[in-house]
Amino acid sequence: MAEIKLVINNRTYDMACDDGQEDRIRQLASYVDGKITSIAQAGGSRNENHLLMLTSLVLADEIFDLKESSKGGNNKTEPSFDTEKAKALIDSLIERVEALSAQVDGKAA
Repeated sequence: MAEIKLVINNRTYDMACDDGQEDRIRQLASYVDGKITSIAQAGGSRNENHLLMLTSLVLADEIFDLKESSKGGNNKTEPSFDTEKAKALIDSLIERVEALSAQVDGKAA
């Protein structure tokens, strides 16, 4: 098991991953960090939790678009999977991100 450090939104995270996956995880973290940075620069976030939620939604939108384009369609009003389940998943992710952020903020205090 490999141990790596990732920097996302100017915070450093220690992470374990399978040996050989270090570069891929770093690429993913860099991509997420780039999205967070661009959303933050646009000025649409009120706080870090809100910024992470917006970033999650942008990334989910990219996934929806990719799934649609891989099926040859580009109609975003009819996703190929259950919209209610996707919304519930996004809501769950938002709650988890907020809980993690609260834990991080509590440790920093």
